[in-house]
Amino acid sequence: MSTAFVNHNIIEWARIRSGKSIDELAAKLSPKYIEWERGEAKPTFRQIEGIAKKLHIPIGYLFLSEPPAEAELTVDLRSFKDSLKKEFSLELQDVIADAIKKQDWYRDYVKELGAEPLNFIGKFNLNSPIKQVALDIQKTLKISLEDRLDLNKEGFLKYLTLHAEEAGILVIKNGKVATNPYRKLSVDEFRGFALNDSYAPIIFINNADFIASKIFTFAHELAHLWIGSEGVTNLSFADDINHLDVEEYCNKVAAEVLVPEINFKMEWKKYSGNLHLRSKELEKTFKVSSIVIARRALDVGMIEREEFFEYYKLTKQKWLKKEKNRSGGDFLKSFPIINSRTFTNAVCKAVFSEKLMMRTGARMLGVQPETLFKYAKREGLL
Repeated sequence: MSTAFVNHNIIEWARIRSGKSIDELAAKLSPKYIEWERGEAKPTFRQIEGIAKKLHIPIGYLFLSEPPAEAELTVDLRSFKDSLKKEFSLELQDVIADAIKKQDWYRDYVKELGAEPLNFIGKFNLNSPIKQVALDIQKTLKISLEDRLDLNKEGFLKYLTLHAEEAGILVIKNGKVATNPYRKLSVDEFRGFALNDSYAPIIFINNADFIASKIFTFAHELAHLWIGSEGVTNLSFADDINHLDVEEYCNKVAAEVLVPEINFKMEWKKYSGNLHLRSKELEKTFKVSSIVIARRALDVGMIEREEFFEYYKLTKQKWLKKEKNRSGGDFLKSFPIINSRTFTNAVCKAVFSEKLMMRTGARMLGVQPETLFKYAKREGLL
C-alpha cells in the first residue's frame, strides 16, 4: 500500500496535545507508531486515518509544516473538587474552539442583517453593586419568582434558555464533544463557560451536570457577560477564599439573580425547623439546589459558618452518589440544544436562502444534510 508523507513533528505535537502516551498509541494503532513519530517510517493512508481519529485532529493537520495556531482563552476556574486546574483537557479545548467558530460565523451573520450591539454586554464591572447587576439581568431576561412557581427545575432551565436566546445570547448545552458519545465532558473539570461578544455572546453549559447545578452555572455565566468577563467555570459553594475576585463576584450576582435576598428572607420565615428542612422547602420555591439555599442563608446571616459547612459536606456526598442526567431521545429535538437553537435556525435560514451551502451548514451543526432539511421543514424555516 502507498505511504503518506506526513510530518512526524505534527504527529508528536498531536499526541502530546491529546495527552496520550507513545505506548498507548502503539498498542492501539500499530507497533510501528514510535517509528512514525520519529520520522523513521511512514504510515499508509489508511493508517493516518486511524492516527487522526485517535488524536482527534483533521487528517489535513498531519501534512502541515508546523502545528496550527489554536484559539487561546484567558480563563477563570471554579472546581467541583474545590481545587484549581492549570490545563484543559483536549475535550474542553475542542469544545471551546468549536464555540469560537460558531461565534465568529454568527457575528458576521447578524452584522450583515444590520444587528446592533447588545447593550448589556460589559454594561457593569466589578465595582458595580451586586443587586444592581442582578436586577438588570432579571429585567432583561424576565426572571421573577412568580414565573417559576409552576415550573420544575428542568422547566426553569428551559425558561432561562429561551429568554437568554431571545435577548441575543447563544446558549449551548452539551455533555460531550459535538455528537461524539465517546468524548464525554467532565463535570470534574468544568460546568460551563462564557464567551463575550457584543453581537454573539455564548454561554456553554455542561449537560452532564445535575439540573440544579446547571441552573446556577447558567446564572453565573450571565454575570460574566454582564461584566464583560469570559472564562471557564466550575462550581464550588464551600468557600470563595481561593477564587479570583471575578469568580466570587459572579457567584454573588448569580445568587441574587436566582434567590433575591428580599424574597429569600420572606420565604425563610414561612418555615420552621433545621437547615435541612428549610433548604428542602426553599429549593422547591426557587428551583435551585439545597446547597445554594444554605449558602444564601449563610450570606444573609441566617445561619453560622459551622452549620453551613457541615450541611455542605453531607449534601455534597449525597450528590456524588447520584446518577447524573443523560441526554437522549429525538435527535431533531436535541441537536439544536447542543448547537444553540438561535445558531441552528440562523444556519438553516442561511442555507435555504442560498447564502450558505447545504453541506457547509450541516457540517457546522454536526449533522447530515437530510437531518438539516427535516429540522428546517418541521420548524417552518424553508
